[in-house]
Amino acid sequence: MVSDHIRLRVDETEEAFYIEAEGDTDDVDLKLEREDLIDLQAGPADSLFSLDYLKDMNKAIPGDAEVVVELGEEFPVKLHYSFGEGLGNVTYMLAPRIQSD
Repeated sequence: MVSDHIRLRVDETEEAFYIEAEGDTDDVDLKLEREDLIDLQAGPADSLFSLDYLKDMNKAIPGDAEVVVELGEEFPVKLHYSFGEGLGNVTYMLAPRIQSD
């Protein structure tokens, strides 16, 4: 594990989704371009979240589920997915970690 927190952001000009973590000894940067995703509606988005809470939310999501991620600038992340052949829907929301300068 590199860090306790993870940054989720969208670069509008590159039309890419980034997952980043910075730790004392190592950094992780994952770039997912439009071609790597089912869909991307690029807008301003950059927030920092607790990795523990995101991992707990991820445990409940079925492996074959199509997950919609909604992000904003210092805004809660929303994860949406359907189950039961579309008969049920789940939305998780996680508040960001507010960064101080």
